[in-house]
Formats: sequence, C-alpha cells, structure tokens
Amino acid sequence: MNRTAGRPATKRRSRVSLFLIVGLLAVGSVFAHYWVRGLHYYPTARIETPDGYAFTVLQDVRASRDACGDANDRFLSPLDKICDKCKVAYARCLTKLEGVELTLAVENPPPLYTVRAPGVRMAVTGPLAGLRDVCVDIATGLVKTGLPTASCAYARGAIPPPQDPLPKPPGQ
Repeated sequence: MNRTAGRPATKRRSRVSLFLIVGLLAVGSVFAHYWVRGLHYYPTARIETPDGYAFTVLQDVRASRDACGDANDRFLSPLDKICDKCKVAYARCLTKLEGVELTLAVENPPPLYTVRAPGVRMAVTGPLAGLRDVCVDIATGLVKTGLPTASCAYARGAIPPPQDPLPKPPGQ
C-alpha cells in the first residue's frame, strides 16, 4: 500500500533516514577535516608608527592556524618594549596572499624597501626622507632581538629608488 498524506512514517523509514543523515554528516566531516588539514597559513601583520611609517610583515608559512597565531604573537610581543606608541593595524593568518604580502612572497626582490631576516620579510613604507634609515634601524633592531641576521634592501632593478618630489634649493 502506498503512503498517503497525513500518515506517519514507519519506524523502519525513520531509522533509514536517521542512518543516512548520520552517514552523510560523517562523510562530510571527514572531507572537511582533510581540506582544512591541507591549508597553509601565512602569519601577516601591519604595524604603524606615529611618524607615518608602516611595516607589513610576512613570516614563513605554518601548517596550522594555531602555529600561525603563535608565530604572530611571538613576533609582536616585543613591540611594546621597542615602540610604545606603535599601533598594530592587523595581525592575521591568511590562507591566500594578496597585495603587499603577495609581493613580499613572490617577487625577489619587490620594488619596496624590505627587511629580510630568517623566516621574516617586511615591507617598509612611509615618508621618503627617512625611509632608508628606518629600514636599516629595523634590520638592526631585529638582530638585537636575537635573529642571526637581518638586512635592509631596495630592489634596484625594479624601479629607481624613490626621490623626494620637490628638489631642495641649493645651499640647504
């Protein structure tokens, strides 16, 4: 006999439906687990100073979101001691790089002042007058915090080094 509207489903049909739902949820959770496990996380941060300089930081890729968050915490923790008025604009774990972070990861070297140290690349932007000096100071500061090496560089082959748009009059 066919089921008609208004008749309750039998216990057998309810059990089959329940097993199908539980089975689909289990299969879906296994797929989701392996998809998330295959993701790579890039610790990134942007630090802004009161002087108008900004530092975009890209660290080496991490296998898990927790490890990525820990890497950002370790990098940003000494910031209060170094620059008490600096502001962390963001600290994130990205699975897909865009913008300056992508430029830091792909281009070698990018057309920016960059600080390179083991596991870290940092783009330095801000007023042109002291940009190179700030870049060198950051590299020196990273070595003082315990990194074995750090250097400041500008991509000479990409575009000419930035110049002040208004030349200084002679005698100044």
